[in-house]
Amino acid sequence: MAKFIQVSFLFVVALCFLSFPSVIYSEDVPQPPVSQFHIQGQVYCDTCRAGFITELSEFIPGASLRLQCKDKENGDVTFTEVGYTRAEGLYSMLVERDHKNEFCEITLISSGRKDCNEIPTEGWVKPSLKFILNTVNGTTRTVNPLGFFKKEALPKCAQVYNKLGMYPPNM
Repeated sequence: MAKFIQVSFLFVVALCFLSFPSVIYSEDVPQPPVSQFHIQGQVYCDTCRAGFITELSEFIPGASLRLQCKDKENGDVTFTEVGYTRAEGLYSMLVERDHKNEFCEITLISSGRKDCNEIPTEGWVKPSLKFILNTVNGTTRTVNPLGFFKKEALPKCAQVYNKLGMYPPNM
């Protein structure tokens, strides 16, 4: 009987210790506010002028982008940051404080390539991405890639469109 009580006691103690982390990390416990965010993404050369990444797309190092946040009610600019892409067209920008009552937008400024520097402005393709940046999104926010158009589509693009079951633009 004494052995049963000892085993039961050890079981209860172990159970208490195992449940302790769930109390510490419970969502009911207030967490400190996030004071910094990272926005990350990629910039690519749309070699087929498709408006999305294809197998022929190439990522652009040396492109510049602007992150700007504006107040939802009066439209005043509350934050601006310029970033540049590194290898593989990757960029990361540090943003101070929560911007939950604001609209933020990343906009293409300039390309790192002279042969692929046309900023798309027509149709459904946009030169920017709009979002709200707050603690719900976590501390790192990855946004969709943005692309510059190549002056003329590559000859192989017809095959890419064919594989996708699409007609090339302007047809």
